[in-house]
Amino acid sequence: VERKKKEEKVEEGAGFVVEEDYEKLAEELQNASPLEIIDNALARFGNDIAIAF
Repeated sequence: VERKKKEEKVEEGAGFVVEEDYEKLAEELQNASPLEIIDNALARFGNDIAIAF
């Protein structure tokens, strides 16, 4: 499986695209609690995220 890293783009807001550095994000969340990870995902993706338990 080929993984895209810095080239990935995430749509945000009113139709513009923001580049994401997933390596940096992984480092930031390495020791985060599950709650912090979910909070981060909700902040990034808002209503466009699906969460399953």
